[in-house]
Amino acid sequence: MQSELPAPDVLWGRTLVVQVVQDPDGSGQLGELTGGRVTFDMGYQDNWFTLVRYRGGKAVVFGRGRDETYIAPEHPQDLLAGAPPWVPADELTAPALREEIDFVRWWDGRWGHADRLESLRVDYETAVALYPLLESEQLVAVFTESLPGVTHEEVAALFTAAESGTVKAELLAGLDAELSDAVIGYLTRGGVMADAEAVFDPLPAPATGPRPRRRITSARHRRQLVDAMIEASEMTRNAPPDTPELTDLLARIELLHHDFGHVDFAFRVGRGIGVGAPRNLRRIPSGLRRLRDIEAGESGRWLFIRFLVTDRHIRVERAYDHWPSWYPRNPYDNDPDRRDLLDELTHRAPSARPPWAEIAADEYAYAFD
Repeated sequence: MQSELPAPDVLWGRTLVVQVVQDPDGSGQLGELTGGRVTFDMGYQDNWFTLVRYRGGKAVVFGRGRDETYIAPEHPQDLLAGAPPWVPADELTAPALREEIDFVRWWDGRWGHADRLESLRVDYETAVALYPLLESEQLVAVFTESLPGVTHEEVAALFTAAESGTVKAELLAGLDAELSDAVIGYLTRGGVMADAEAVFDPLPAPATGPRPRRRITSARHRRQLVDAMIEASEMTRNAPPDTPELTDLLARIELLHHDFGHVDFAFRVGRGIGVGAPRNLRRIPSGLRRLRDIEAGESGRWLFIRFLVTDRHIRVERAYDHWPSWYPRNPYDNDPDRRDLLDELTHRAPSARPPWAEIAADEYAYAFD
């Protein structure tokens, strides 16, 4: 299937010129350029791409392109299905499985991609960070508007020269009369200056062995994991002893109760701290992670903790193996990070791992060719 992308040499030249337009003084924001590989990334996590040109007229482009209209696919997408053997599957399989990339295209005389995927089109209105993928006229119009004193014809001539690797200093002078050495060096290394040689990477060795692919999406994986955690029960454990850390934390909870009137406090603790109750809590008490580590034993650390203020004292409840009913799910997505759970499980003895441990593993969501 054919995608709506320019040919690799055209896309390469456009990408380098856009990088220079974005950083004309070479202040350090020029995109990563190594051999025949260039990455275009303006700092938006959901919008970037890498283009690799190989010897022999082949190329691959991969990355992530999303905007406010993006809807995650309901079914997993195998971005490498049908890819020719020279496509760098060893490099792309891991980010594809983690859903860090959502498009892969390969060129061998024309652009191709996995079946059942839509052509890659970048609309004028949503091309916040993927300018080089725009249609030629749209791209020229964008930068004619953003470059004061530069005409439409000058911008078009610069892109045309970059696409054919024939850029000369006089074309760049209209952009900035005193371009830095870093910018000239960048374009020279990229092979788009008239006196520079085109750059390519050698073809990667074909991947060997079975290639894993997703059988369920990460969203469905998470839902199944949470369902299993809700259904699980707690193993029998001895209550952790009182510690100075617990005493200090109880004092902080008492202060929050006094200041705001809350009586029920529930937290999820990992690399991040989630608040289950009360949802409008203004301050998260410090010391939760330290208490969790202090109370760790061979049976692991708790995942959720609750402080319930009564007339006489503060009752503490801990959940090590299941999602407790006193920690509600909510539309703000307070699910535990699966990486946090995997890290916790690796530090537990096998006998102390809950029944959902297998569901938490990456491999649970994968199938192998």
